Amino acid sequence: MIMNKKHALLHLLLILQFVLSTASFAMESVKVGTYQNPPKVFVTPDGYTSGIFPEILKNIASDCEWTIEYVPGTWQECLDRLSSGEIDLMLD
Repeated sequence: MIMNKKHALLHLLLILQFVLSTASFAMESVKVGTYQNPPKVFVTPDGYTSGIFPEILKNIASDCEWTIEYVPGTWQECLDRLSSGEIDLMLD
């Protein structure tokens, strides 16, 4: 009986740890590489990231409570930044 209570407590603690770590991830800022490939993704002359993929990502970010930080560059610059960990995600 005591062993079952210990297992139940351990499971509860593991679940709590998972929930707390997920909650902290939900407030994360996500760096996203952007490049010129309209209409999928592009940066407007005034520096605004637009296109089909940014619109989709905006909805995902809203659901996940992410803050998006767009990092513009060329396709190759974005790939290099993704490889080095400078950005978290690349559209396309």
